[in-house]
Amino acid sequence: MLEQGHRVGEYVLDRRIGVGRFGEVWLARHHVWYARVVAAKIPTDPDYLRLLQLEGRVLEDLGHPNIVRATALDPYAQTPYLITEYVDGCSLRPLVGRRLVGDPAVALAILRQVLTGLDHAHGRGVVHRDLKPENVLLHREVGPMGFDAPGLVKLCDFGLGRIIERSGASAPASIVMSGSLAGDGVGVVGTPGYIAPEVLEGAAADPLADVYAAGVLLFEMLTGERPAGAASLAAFNSPLAGELDGLFRRAYTRRGERFPSAAAFLDAVRPLCARAAVVGTAGAPDPPYGGSMPDVEAARREAEIAGARARAAAGEAERARQARAEGATRTRATAAETAPWPTAPDQRAAVTRRRRQIVHVASLISSAALWLAIVIANPLAGLAVGAFLLPIYVLIAKDKGKTLRAKGNWR
Repeated sequence: MLEQGHRVGEYVLDRRIGVGRFGEVWLARHHVWYARVVAAKIPTDPDYLRLLQLEGRVLEDLGHPNIVRATALDPYAQTPYLITEYVDGCSLRPLVGRRLVGDPAVALAILRQVLTGLDHAHGRGVVHRDLKPENVLLHREVGPMGFDAPGLVKLCDFGLGRIIERSGASAPASIVMSGSLAGDGVGVVGTPGYIAPEVLEGAAADPLADVYAAGVLLFEMLTGERPAGAASLAAFNSPLAGELDGLFRRAYTRRGERFPSAAAFLDAVRPLCARAAVVGTAGAPDPPYGGSMPDVEAARREAEIAGARARAAAGEAERARQARAEGATRTRATAAETAPWPTAPDQRAAVTRRRRQIVHVASLISSAALWLAIVIANPLAGLAVGAFLLPIYVLIAKDKGKTLRAKGNWR
C-alpha cells in the first residue's frame, strides 16, 4: 500500500490527490530539490500497466501548453509510475457542480483552450476519448489572470487516449477516473453522457467524438447540467443565446452535421469569445458567482476537503474490513482450541494410533522378557526359541513399517 514518504524514481510521495479503481495520483516532491512538485500517477492494478505506458507515450508526443506535460515514466519499476506536471488548482468539475461557470465569456474562454489542446492532439493523431470536466484542469492563476490567459487550462488523463494510426493501441479503461466505461474488445470507451452516438453504436472513436464531448462540455458549463435529448441553449438568458445555441447544436448532433474538426469548432468559438468579452452579461441576471471570476482557490479547497473525506471513508471501510477479517480468524482459532475431543476426528485418529503403538511396544518387551527367562533357565531351549521367533519378529516389523509409510502415519 502506498504511503507518504514512499520513493518513486527521483520523487518522494507527499499526499494523495486522486483515487480511482485502477490507480492513484499523488503530489510528489523531488528528493533533492524539494520545491520541485509534480503529480505521480501510480497504477494499483498490475493488469493496467500498459495504460500507464500508453498515456506516458501519448503525453510525450503531445507537448503543448494546454495539455499536461509528462516528465518521467517507468512502467517496469518496483512501483510503476508516470510523472507529470502538477497543475496547482482544481478540475473544472467543482466549478460546474457549484454552477460557477455561467458567464458565456468564461465558458467560451475555457472551451477555446480545451479546443486548442484537442486540435493539437488530433493533429498528432491522438483522440482523447474521455473529455469531461474532471479531465480539464484549471490553474489557480486563472482567478487573477483570467480564463483567457494562455496555458492555464489543461487537458489531462489520456489513459483512454487512442492513437488513430494504431488500432491496437486503444486502452481498455482509465486508470484514474472510476466512472469510465470500457472493456477489452468492447468498442464503447469513455464516460456516459459524453460519448458520441456513433461510438455507442460500435464505431471507433475519432476526432469527431471529442468534438461531440466538447459540445456537451459547453452546455454543462453554461447550465450546470449535461444535455439530454433535444437539448438547446436558445432559452439561455444572454444576448448571445442564439449564437451559443448554434455552436452547441453544431457539436451536439449527428456525425454528418457536426463540426468537421476541433479546428473548425475553434474557428467558430474565437469571434464569439471576443463578442462575449464586450457584451458581457448585459441584460442577463447576475451570474451565480456574483459577477466576479469564479473562485478557483475556493473550489480547489472544497475539492481537497471532499477528497480527504472520501479517503477517510475509504480508510475507515478498509479498517472495518480488516477488523472483520481478524475477528473471523480469532473466532476460528478459538473454536479449534475449545472443540471437544469427539468432534476432532484427526485428533481421535492420532490418539488411537498412539495407543496401538504402545500396545505393540509392550508386547515386544514382554516377549523379550519371557525369552530372557527361558534362556536363563535353559540356555539351549532359549536359543532354540530365539532362533525360531527372531525371523518372525523381523518380518512383522518390516510389514508394519511398510503399512505406516503407505498411510503416511510413520512416526
